Amino acid sequence: MVLINVKDIGAVGDGIADDTSKIIEAISMLRKSSWTGLEGGGTLFFPAGKYRVTKTIRFVNHGIEIIGEQAVNTLIIPSNNFVGDTVFDFAFNGEETEWNWSYIRNIIYLYARWWGRYL
Repeated sequence: MVLINVKDIGAVGDGIADDTSKIIEAISMLRKSSWTGLEGGGTLFFPAGKYRVTKTIRFVNHGIEIIGEQAVNTLIIPSNNFVGDTVFDFAFNGEETEWNWSYIRNIIYLYARWWGRYL
């Protein structure tokens, strides 16, 4: 199983720094991974912190678990100058995608969309 800690990639999680590019980089690393016959899957782990993002983070492949350390202290929050209408967009459709499963656990986040529906 592939597990990527966003802080190992350079995300800060202090509520001030823009962590968008590091989160996207970690997702890209998972997309390139292979895990138990499932290409592009694994776990994206967020240690306790406040992760500020400035644009929509799009998931186009299945098999990614997004797990925070604890729901009470792991937050993903849009910045004041956020571009887009949702923080997470799980768009498992289109030519390059397949649908099987993905999960979010132990994270508080605002403005997520799953299959075109806001959560």
